[in-house]
Amino acid sequence: MSILLTTSQGVATAPSTQVSGASKPVGRVAAAVEHCGNVATQLSPPQNTDEYRSPFQRVGAFRGERPNLAQALVKAPEKVGCVPSDEMVLLSGQAKPASASPISIQTLFALQQTRVDTAALVLGQLGKDPTALKHISEQLQASCLKDDRAATKAELKAAKCLDKDIIELVASHLQRPGITSKAVMREAMAAILSARQALINGNVWNKVETSFEHNNQRYACTMIPAAQMKLGDKDIFPVSYRGHGVSSSSTREIAHATNLWTSEIRAQGHNGQELTLFKGVRHGTLSPYGLEKADEQRHAGAQNRAREVVAAALFARPELLRLALAGDVVPLQLVSTSLLTGGFGGEGDMLNDQIGAWKALCQARPLVLSLMGGDGKQHTVRVNLEVAAFNFGVNEFALKFHFGHTQADCHNTIALHQLLGEDLRRSVSPGGWVGEYLNRDPKPANAKRVELLSDQLKAVWAAKAHNRDGKEPYKAAQRAAMLAFEIGAVPCWNCKSGKDRTGMLDVELKREAVALHQNRGLIAPGSRLTKDQQRLLQQALLHGGNSEVQAYNTGAPGNKVMKDVPAFGLSYRSRVGDDEVWNKAQGLSRLV
Repeated sequence: MSILLTTSQGVATAPSTQVSGASKPVGRVAAAVEHCGNVATQLSPPQNTDEYRSPFQRVGAFRGERPNLAQALVKAPEKVGCVPSDEMVLLSGQAKPASASPISIQTLFALQQTRVDTAALVLGQLGKDPTALKHISEQLQASCLKDDRAATKAELKAAKCLDKDIIELVASHLQRPGITSKAVMREAMAAILSARQALINGNVWNKVETSFEHNNQRYACTMIPAAQMKLGDKDIFPVSYRGHGVSSSSTREIAHATNLWTSEIRAQGHNGQELTLFKGVRHGTLSPYGLEKADEQRHAGAQNRAREVVAAALFARPELLRLALAGDVVPLQLVSTSLLTGGFGGEGDMLNDQIGAWKALCQARPLVLSLMGGDGKQHTVRVNLEVAAFNFGVNEFALKFHFGHTQADCHNTIALHQLLGEDLRRSVSPGGWVGEYLNRDPKPANAKRVELLSDQLKAVWAAKAHNRDGKEPYKAAQRAAMLAFEIGAVPCWNCKSGKDRTGMLDVELKREAVALHQNRGLIAPGSRLTKDQQRLLQQALLHGGNSEVQAYNTGAPGNKVMKDVPAFGLSYRSRVGDDEVWNKAQGLSRLV
C-alpha cells in the first residue's frame, strides 16, 4: 500500500506497509492510514474482500461489525508532512507533556500516538510487523506540529473507541487453538498495559516549571521528579532513575517510589529574592500492591519506596542534606498525609503496607541510607527519622459512603498526638512537635499561623468533619500538611497513584499558601470560597503544574477527581465555580 501525503513542497510517498498475519493490508489499520490526518491518499484496492477483512472481526467475541480504527483517530489538519523515519518516534520523547490545552486537539493527538505506539511495541514483541502502526504514529506526530484548536465532542467520543480497537488488534495476533476469546482478550490487555507502562517509564521526566498571577503578584511553581533530584550529574538515589520516571502504573515496582516529586510555590519578595511559600514531597502509595499480600517482596518494596521518600525529603531540605552528607546524624520529621480510602479497591491493604513501612524505618535509630553526593560517589547518611502518619479519605466512597474511617482514624489519633500532643482540646495549648516548635520562640507571624492551623485541625477532628465533604473535601489533609511546613517538618502526601487526589491536595496547598502571602488569612474549615478565592483556586488548578505531572504518568493531562457523580458527587464543581476551568482541569482523564 502506498500513501500520498500532501506537504508544503508537493507530494511525498510513504513506503508500502503490511501487518504480519494478514495477506493484505489490515482493513482498519489501512483505513486509519488512509484517513488519519485528513490527508490525500491513494490505496491499492483489495484483490479479495475476505482477505482484506480486519483482524478485529476474526476475534471470537468481536465478530460483529464495528467502526474502523480510523474513526477512533481524530482527523489532523490538512497539509500534514510525513516524518522521514523508519523507526517509530515517540512524541512524548520530543515535547513537554501538556504543552497544549488539556482538551486541545494536540493533546488528543499525543494521547492517541501513545496508544498507537503501545500497540506497535506489543506487535513487535510478538514478532509481528508493526510497520502500519508506526506510520500512523508518524502521521499523528506530524499532526502535532500543526496549529492547535479545541477538540470537539465528536472527536473525544471517537477517541474512546481507540483503546478497544487496539486491544482487539493485539488479541487477533494472540488467538490460537484451545484458548477462549475471553482469555485472549485478557492476555491482550495485560500485554498492552505492560507495554504502555514501559513506554511511559522510558520517557525522560523533566522538571516542571509553571507560574500564574493573582492580584498582580506572580507566583512560580516547581515540581522536580525523582530523576532530576541531583546534586551533580546523577540523581541522589543509590539505584539511579537514569533520567526516566516510575509512573503510577508501576504497581509491582520494589526498587523505586512511584510518581515521586518535590513540589513548591514561591513569590517575589520585597528585596527581589524569591520567598518559598510552601514546599513538600508528593508520591504514589508506598505499597507495591500489584504483588500478592503475602509476598515478602511487597513489604520489602514498601520500605524501599519509603526510603526514597525520605531521601526526597532530605533533598527538599538542602541544609539537612549537606549536614547528612558531611557525616552528621540529622533529625528529620515527616508528616505523611495519605488520601487512601480503606475498605475500597484494596486501599486499606495499601494503607497497612504504608504504615508498616514507616514504622519499620522509624524503628531504626538512626536510619541508614545510601545517597549519591555531588562528587558522584555513594555516601552513607544517618537520619533520626520521625513520621506522623495520617490518612484522610477524600473521595466519594470516603465522604459519602463513609468507607475506611475506622481504620484511618486509628492511625490519625496516633499522628495527632505526635503533632499536637496528648490533649487535643482546643482550649489547651498545642503539645507534641508543634508545642516544641512554639517553645523555640518563632517569629510572631509564624507562631500565629501555627496556632491557628493547630486550632483548625483540632476543630475538624473534634467535629469529625474530615469524614464528610462539608464544602471542602481536603480540609484536614491540607491543614496537616501546611502545619508541617510551618513548623519545619517536611510534608509528604500521597494517594494510590500520586496524581489525582494528590494533585488536588497540591492545588489546595498552593491556594492557601498564596492567600496567606496576600494577607487574606486562613479561611475557616468548610467555608464557601469567595469569588476572589475561587479565582485563586482556578489559577492554581490550571497553572500549578499538576496537568504536566498527570501527562507524564498517563500520556495526557487531566484530573480524575473532576467528575460528576449524580446524587453522590462531592462539592468540587461548586468550589471551582467555573465550568470552563472544571472541563480544562478534567482534561482527558476519562480516556486514560
